[in-house]
Amino acid sequence: MILIVEDDSALWSLYRHSLKELNTPLVFARTGQDALDILATEIPDLIFLDMRLPLVNGQAILDYVQTVPHLAQVPVVITTSSKEYAAYAAPGLFLLKPILPRTLLATARQHLRLKT
Repeated sequence: MILIVEDDSALWSLYRHSLKELNTPLVFARTGQDALDILATEIPDLIFLDMRLPLVNGQAILDYVQTVPHLAQVPVVITTSSKEYAAYAAPGLFLLKPILPRTLLATARQHLRLKT
């Protein structure tokens, strides 16, 4: 499962279109709190995380994922329109908006832990 934390629902169709060939379920969270609620019960294989979110910001979610033992190994791709957040991302886990569909797909393929 790929968790997509993005408050701009207009971008959801970009994710759906770009990642459809992976045949992996996509779960969308509109707010940081929605993401935390999902992460309380689910362990995604990959997270795309917008940093500027309502209620709970992306930095708080990133901190949560990195400190919860069963989530700490989940790759988190930071997606944002501000270069200032690049410092928070691990190498290869930062995408500056606007993001091309082929870039989303290539990034997901690179980091997704497919279960066989």
